[in-house]
Amino acid sequence: MLCVSRALRWSPLAVLCAVLLVGCNRQTTTADESGKPTRANFDKVKDGMSEEEVEKYLGKPTSSETVDLSKVTGAVKDVGGKMKDAPGGFEVKLDVPNKVTVKKWEEGETVYLVQFADGKVQGKKEEKKADQKAVAKVTRANFDKIETGMTKAKVEEILGPGTVDNSVKMTGASGGVMVWKEGDNVIQVGFADDKVVVKQWVSTK
Repeated sequence: MLCVSRALRWSPLAVLCAVLLVGCNRQTTTADESGKPTRANFDKVKDGMSEEEVEKYLGKPTSSETVDLSKVTGAVKDVGGKMKDAPGGFEVKLDVPNKVTVKKWEEGETVYLVQFADGKVQGKKEEKKADQKAVAKVTRANFDKIETGMTKAKVEEILGPGTVDNSVKMTGASGGVMVWKEGDNVIQVGFADDKVVVKQWVSTK
């Protein structure tokens, strides 16, 4: 009995430590573990965080887009040493890698965008779905930018990926014809040796 009574004879300090330890073990980090794209969790996303850390707060992204900034036409500003026209409208410092990734999370009408470079957060922004408008590429203005002798890659920088249309024949286009369609607008470009030789604008408006 003597041994038992001594074993149960805890000092007040020992009891306090035991209570604190139990309390610590019961603590939870609900916001961190919820993995939901809420404003509270989005506010916790900081520059330098890894993609894994961000997903612990926001969960899996709705979509992800990787862009090679070295191929973005007219991306370099004259002043400020930054690049524009990155996905999501971010401005990117020139000392980051050429490729950046923008991941998107949605919560109701709110869209959270986080930009990563080398797997680390490099910027973030919040938008409303109503404010996100698709940028038209098949426009008369872009059609006018296409010049004879321009490479196919350069044309795709302006218009995006096109579709090879073997049903369309254009005089001098020995390399084939590519077509871009957007709404009522159509751009057809004929290539020879991978360079523009002829182009055509069609609009039903």
